Amino acid sequence: RVYVTSNSIQNCIVRRVGIESNSADIVGYEFLVNPDDFIKALKSLKDKTLSIELSSNTLTILHSKGTIEISTLDATEFPVMDKVGSGTPLYTYDIDSAMLYRWLQIAKDFVSTDELRPQMCGMLMYVKDGEFGACATDTRVLFADSYTVSCDTQDMECILPSASFNVLQMMINGTESVSMQMDEKNLSFKTTDT
Repeated sequence: RVYVTSNSIQNCIVRRVGIESNSADIVGYEFLVNPDDFIKALKSLKDKTLSIELSSNTLTILHSKGTIEISTLDATEFPVMDKVGSGTPLYTYDIDSAMLYRWLQIAKDFVSTDELRPQMCGMLMYVKDGEFGACATDTRVLFADSYTVSCDTQDMECILPSASFNVLQMMINGTESVSMQMDEKNLSFKTTDT
């Protein structure tokens, strides 16, 4: 398998991609590519299946009309985010993806852009008394919604920064449920392959 990782320090997304390899020695190889170059190359191709070859500092994409070469960098400088809970997260919840997607879409219009009050620049998510809910406000208007969850869940609350909304929406779009894990510092959302 290939894992594609993108990290902005505030948000990190990891996607598992299935591959067919004709070489058994591709174990633990990491490399960096400029995302703009990589995306530009992929958008220019109409092929559904591509062959990728890696050599020293070059990623070569082989397609039906030729090849594209992209320079790679050493992956040791890539930032790594802390894992949630370092083994056992404090809280784990399964959330309806459609509901979370809708909350994120609505909350975009309600969050504040005032960087002096960072707690207002996100969506508050909470579990309390058997209710899972979310709210967002810029102090003038308020969005709030909730649904009932099983009674044995632990109470929690956290603020999801608005910078994470689009990334999370892209990740959960088309899925049925998403698993959310939370510790004192971080939130982690997990679907089947992301």
